[in-house]
Amino acid sequence: MAVLNMVKSLSVESESPNFLSIIDHHPDTIYAMDLNGNILSCNNNIEGVLGYTSSEIHGPFHRLIKKGNLNKVMKHFEKAVAGKVQNYSCISIHKDGYKCQHKYVHFRLFKNVQNYSFSFA
Repeated sequence: MAVLNMVKSLSVESESPNFLSIIDHHPDTIYAMDLNGNILSCNNNIEGVLGYTSSEIHGPFHRLIKKGNLNKVMKHFEKAVAGKVQNYSCISIHKDGYKCQHKYVHFRLFKNVQNYSFSFA
């Protein structure tokens, strides 16, 4: 699964058809969050992994994380927002309520943009 933290006005490169095609067709689940941890968008793989459609997934990411993992995940999130690539595992909660173990790669993609970052898991 991949996590993307982004900004409201991304650079021109990120809005190009090639960039968007990479995200849409990537075999991993990729989602974009603002720097407050709100999921803004994702590719369609999210439904197979967590059961949510791309239109249902919007909102705070912490609702998808098992409570006992939240402090650990927040520390990784803060480091990623600060520009340090993070690799970690945590337990996510599927839409149907069961727990799923996932590996995440979380990073900030556009350092010159202050409101968003990208992460892949």
